[in-house]
Amino acid sequence: MSDSLIAWIEGAAEPAVGFTNSSKSTAVYLAAYRSAAIGDRVDFPAPIEEGFALDVVAKRQA
Repeated sequence: MSDSLIAWIEGAAEPAVGFTNSSKSTAVYLAAYRSAAIGDRVDFPAPIEEGFALDVVAKRQA
């Protein structure tokens, strides 16, 4: 993994664990938390909200 990161810095293609792919998967799991928090589906791109949706879900469980 570090070899591909160094190669990317030196001009090679972005590694599979680069920002482009990780930002997409992050958007998916944050949308899943938001969906659970509001009890409804979330369209993409998901809206940016104040706070963290997982906190809302945790408070409901308490």
